[in-house]
Amino acid sequence: VDAFQGVPYANPPVGNLRFRKPEPPEPWEGVRETKAFAASSIQKPTLLERKLGNISEDCLYLNVFTPVWSPSSASGFAVLVFIHGGGFVSDSTTKYGDCTKDVVVVTVQYRVGFLGFFSTGDEYCRGNFGLWDQILALKWIQENISFFNGNQNNVTAMGQSSGAGNMIDILRGLPASKFAVSLMDTLDMSECVVGPCIDGDLIPKNVSELRKEAPTKPMLIGCCSSEGLMCKLSGFRPTINGNKLKVLGDLFINIAIQRTVLDVLETHSAPVYFYSFDYYNPKSWGPLSLYFRWPFKDASHCTDLTYVFAVGIHWDFQLNEDDKKMLEFTTRMWTNFAKYG
Repeated sequence: VDAFQGVPYANPPVGNLRFRKPEPPEPWEGVRETKAFAASSIQKPTLLERKLGNISEDCLYLNVFTPVWSPSSASGFAVLVFIHGGGFVSDSTTKYGDCTKDVVVVTVQYRVGFLGFFSTGDEYCRGNFGLWDQILALKWIQENISFFNGNQNNVTAMGQSSGAGNMIDILRGLPASKFAVSLMDTLDMSECVVGPCIDGDLIPKNVSELRKEAPTKPMLIGCCSSEGLMCKLSGFRPTINGNKLKVLGDLFINIAIQRTVLDVLETHSAPVYFYSFDYYNPKSWGPLSLYFRWPFKDASHCTDLTYVFAVGIHWDFQLNEDDKKMLEFTTRMWTNFAKYG
């Protein structure tokens, strides 16, 4: 594929633009070099910091990965837009990239944490700046993706974890023809300490009401089979047992994801697909398993992303033959949804 990394879709959100909606970027003269990922949004340190690269307030960039071959359709390739997760406080686009199937992949970076979601609850600082960033990025894609052999009329917005929550509750009214969301967070976004808020502008009312009013579009929703294992990362005591993990998994799946699926089905006329991801390679966590004092033994939060982007999400590891088969299956599933719905 041809990779265009660090493409600005907004002016740097610094100075007078800090804690403000993003503005379209200023034009430039000549050829802009786009050979490296831009800096990640400023965020709190994590165990995965080594994958984030540099951090900066100047972080509103996207990356475009387009096949080197010509599209079979005169309209161009289907477009898959990935919005990363991270609980609204962390992560970036540096771990995610191209796909070997015939789609254009776009990964979007946005403000997270305090800079992305701080709010005073009034007109002085309404919040939701990270969501406004995503909206401007989707508009940029509509206006420019044809220059990368992408079809602006066939755009699938894909989110993971909090990125999935963004899309299912907020962004469904935006210019994307389909939505694919995986690994939903456990709670409604309105219950997050740092995250989207009812601002009277982008989010004028409770997200459950917005969900009922949003335009119906084809959706693919899924999760991993043992999402509750992720709670080990959140500081739960090491004595946690199988029953507790099942309960925590129910919080992830039965209460959050299945409730969302049912809510969507009640108001949705377009197709809705649901999947559960079970495949797991214990080597995917690498030495991090030692840090958590016991190895992960099932597909947990983020596991399926390894088999979408062919990279270790938590730790770099060599894919074996079974991994490669799962990679082929998963990427074909996602890209077929993007192409055909």
